[in-house]
Amino acid sequence: MGYVYGYLNNNPEEGYVTCPLTRRTNVRKYKTGKTKNYYERLDTEFSETRAEFTPKPEDIVLFETDDEDGTKAENRIHLIFYEFAKELKVETLSTFGKKNSRKEIVYLTDIQIERMWKTLEEDKQLNLKKIILNKIPTKSAMAKEQIAELWSNLPNYTENKFILGHNLKCAKESNIHIRVNNIVESQLPLSDLLKKGKTFLIWRNKDIGKHDRKDKPNSNYKQSDLEYDLKCGYIDIEPPICLD
Repeated sequence: MGYVYGYLNNNPEEGYVTCPLTRRTNVRKYKTGKTKNYYERLDTEFSETRAEFTPKPEDIVLFETDDEDGTKAENRIHLIFYEFAKELKVETLSTFGKKNSRKEIVYLTDIQIERMWKTLEEDKQLNLKKIILNKIPTKSAMAKEQIAELWSNLPNYTENKFILGHNLKCAKESNIHIRVNNIVESQLPLSDLLKKGKTFLIWRNKDIGKHDRKDKPNSNYKQSDLEYDLKCGYIDIEPPICLD
């Protein structure tokens, strides 16, 4: 499944801003997007300059979609933005100021923000499911929740396998590549690779994922290593574990 999301992109303490395209003074900058993994995407955005501040969890609108990456719902959002611009007789509401800009930050009034999400939610073809956040999504939280889910419900994951993470190429330490590749090459489902210990996950084959550390050669691959590799995107799970 995929996701679409949105949040205010300028600090509410600054109040409303002026839209240079329409000269409206009652607007805010609003960021929308799509993703396969909202934990990672939002964590990345909030740590970069694309977000001027980190919003409160209750101010982040998030919907699960029935397609792989949220493209259908995002296309509908873009159409809504186009309709808003047409009503105001301007080419675009993008903060980038170009008609065909793919930068998904726009100038919207509070009423337009409400209209956008209401229109999207009522579109039955999109089959959206609203997700309520009670904390800011982070990659670290995602990794902890994935491991907690596996520990609680490991027998449910007979079809899920570890795959190479999208960020593995960025790992500088060769030992990370060695341990991740060793686990992935086993091609075993999670339920065959792991078993539930008293308080943590245990590898059925203690030799899997073995690697050299600076201070300890031939080290075992521990749950803390798995949590780190999941957090950093060095290893992933397919099909993904649903945490919602």
